[in-house]
Amino acid sequence: MGTLDRGGVESLVLRYAKIKKIIVHSHNTKDWRKTSILQSLCGPVLCKLSIPAACSSEAGEWMFKTRNIHLIPLTVDTKRFTFNQKKRDLERNRMHLHDIVLFHAGNFREAKIINFSLM
Repeated sequence: MGTLDRGGVESLVLRYAKIKKIIVHSHNTKDWRKTSILQSLCGPVLCKLSIPAACSSEAGEWMFKTRNIHLIPLTVDTKRFTFNQKKRDLERNRMHLHDIVLFHAGNFREAKIINFSLM
């Protein structure tokens, strides 16, 4: 399912097509595009049209205005990605990286908090 504004339209179209099970999934806890009026209107409607799901209760409450959601937690094993100075030094030496290295994985969107990551 797409973003909140498209999710509502998609859910309506799917419901009109007599699709019985529509799952709308939320990762966000706020609208980064500053369109909170749209979210306020669509959230409860999406909850009625679909099976509401989110990766956290906060994301579900923000999108659907309820904590009565299907919780689908993120499956990333964060322990695999914790900082390890020894591994860092080994990889930098292996790749001959001795200067400052900037790396970003993901979309360049406000939701990814790019300003914070560049500080």
